[in-house]
Amino acid sequence: MSSTHESQSKYRNIDERRTETLNIIYQLRENKISSNYPAIKKLFEYLNEYVVKGTSQKFTIPFPEFKKKIKGTLPIHKMEKCVVVLKHID
Repeated sequence: MSSTHESQSKYRNIDERRTETLNIIYQLRENKISSNYPAIKKLFEYLNEYVVKGTSQKFTIPFPEFKKKIKGTLPIHKMEKCVVVLKHID
């Protein structure tokens, strides 16, 4: 029974996934990036799916308004970092 508990603790639970997404949303607000942009709305869809379904997400979203793309990885495994970055498009 303890092995099941140990294996479950390797993965983020819903509260931990929610915290990760709130940190990302906080960074968007700190950088004054509005949720009105289609790319940010798409990002929110990935964040929501990550929290609600508990599935890892990996994505690239074009963000032409800023001449950038949003690249992200939202793993459910605790040993992996959640990362969302804006990459410049040449």
